[in-house]
Amino acid sequence: MPDRILRMVFYLLILTVPLQNAHADRILWDIGHGPLEDYTLDGEYRELRDRFESIGFELQNGDQPIDFDALWDIDILVCSVLSNYDHAYSEDEVERIAAFVNGGGSLVILADVSDHHPENIEPLLDRFGLSAAQGEGMVELNRFNDLPVFERVESVEFDDGETVGADEEEGGRLVAFDGDGRPGIAVNDGYNGKIILIGDADLWTNRMID
Repeated sequence: MPDRILRMVFYLLILTVPLQNAHADRILWDIGHGPLEDYTLDGEYRELRDRFESIGFELQNGDQPIDFDALWDIDILVCSVLSNYDHAYSEDEVERIAAFVNGGGSLVILADVSDHHPENIEPLLDRFGLSAAQGEGMVELNRFNDLPVFERVESVEFDDGETVGADEEEGGRLVAFDGDGRPGIAVNDGYNGKIILIGDADLWTNRMID
């Protein structure tokens, strides 16, 4: 695995582990709204799954609508636009996810360009003061804020990603940028759990990690 990807994998782990649970290890990858092609943990994200499991994490695809039963025993929920391609998150699902994050769970949202149905994750983004633009074609992030986890990160390669936005009044914060100053990663610090938005759902696919 290239150093830049390895560092970002551990960045994800460090950033999203709930403060009250330093050994969080259960990740649910939501595919309950219909994945595009094979964008699941058994397909395009298989290599990522194997890497996480090799260091003790437990990952599973979630192929049912988000409810409290699905969330009660996990630590991190991943919502990728490419794994939820057919229809959008409902208002009830968004509020259940908000309750999960308020309870200390962590949320990772992977956005992507405009032809991949970004409207399906917009209800989630809106709820947490985040946004994703469309069709920006970002390829590399090389400017980072002063978070300690970025100290040894020189660059992060995107596969035609998009810019992201964050509402500071709602706890949002931009943390990584390309050479033109366009933001590609945002977080929200206003909840008990952690929230991270990444502007590329291909960042951890098999071809990017191999």
